[in-house]
Amino acid sequence: DLAQRGCVLVATVGGGAESLPLVGDSSSAIRVSPVRDAARARITESVEAAHSAHGDAHEISRALGITVPPLRIDSQAKYAVVARGDASIYLRLPTRADYVEKVWDHAAGALIVREAGGQVSDVRGRPLDFSRGRTLSLNSGVVATNGILHRAVLEAVRFVLFPEHSFFVTLETRKPPTAEQLRLALAKVLQVDHDTVSVQIAIEESDDESESVTDSDEEDETSGSYETETDDDDDDDDDDDDDDD
Repeated sequence: DLAQRGCVLVATVGGGAESLPLVGDSSSAIRVSPVRDAARARITESVEAAHSAHGDAHEISRALGITVPPLRIDSQAKYAVVARGDASIYLRLPTRADYVEKVWDHAAGALIVREAGGQVSDVRGRPLDFSRGRTLSLNSGVVATNGILHRAVLEAVRFVLFPEHSFFVTLETRKPPTAEQLRLALAKVLQVDHDTVSVQIAIEESDDESESVTDSDEEDETSGSYETETDDDDDDDDDDDDDDD
């Protein structure tokens, strides 16, 4: 009986989301789960560990207090189970630094979750940007939730994926770099996303006023101490180039 084997989910911007049976013309509105306690939520993720970092998802579950095993399914069906309330959280966690999500793996599902009352972003909380061609080049990973839990999930994601580490860098330079120049340079050296690096510059003025510069064209020699904070990413070196997810 096809009517009992599946359904089709549809959504329009501002029009809500519906579920239709494979046979017949009846339809019913769908809504995300009303779960407010993250510990009672259920996570859905890809079957293949090459498509999403299962280990990181497990640590995020622990941070949220979730004990229920994840629901592992493939394709955009993960968006469907969040939209229908069968799961409250969908995690698509990067398995390597250079992987970029494809728009066709997420566009329809993201709309259905939003129209069912949920929220969708990347792992840094940024909206998915479908205006850049074939890929989500400005995003990293995907987090979809019932909306109520979104902030708590993002905090757990940040705790696991982007642990904060502070360190000092001391430079001697004729002309101190700007905070933005230093941030970009550090991100390149550390091989991390520049969005994960924040910089605070504290210039130590010399107490020695006995020296003076007689040549007006000569630049001052300044010794600066630059404090930086970074969120280090733990990226896997997976060789998976693409998936159907």
